Amino acid sequence: MNAELLAEEARLQEAALKRLGHWLAACLAVSSMGVLLIYFALSAPQKNIWLVILGVIILLLGAAGGITIGLGIRNGRNNVRKILRAIEQQKKPQVQDPEN
Repeated sequence: MNAELLAEEARLQEAALKRLGHWLAACLAVSSMGVLLIYFALSAPQKNIWLVILGVIILLLGAAGGITIGLGIRNGRNNVRKILRAIEQQKKPQVQDPEN
């Protein structure tokens, strides 16, 4: 691939990583809601086990989503670094062996 196509791919992946960052924040918010639900269910005068279970499920779903998206962001950043490194390699002048 030529350098222009690689640069465009890196730009598109950076935009996708930014969108994933928003989804990561949403997953953290969902996890926080699960923690709040657990807290309020346990601190109420009449303990409701179903609200605690629902809170734990919400917490786990938010955490699992956050972990998955976090791994995707990390791998995406590594991929962008590799693309940028490939662009740098293409822009470097090719040194030929003087013995040939």
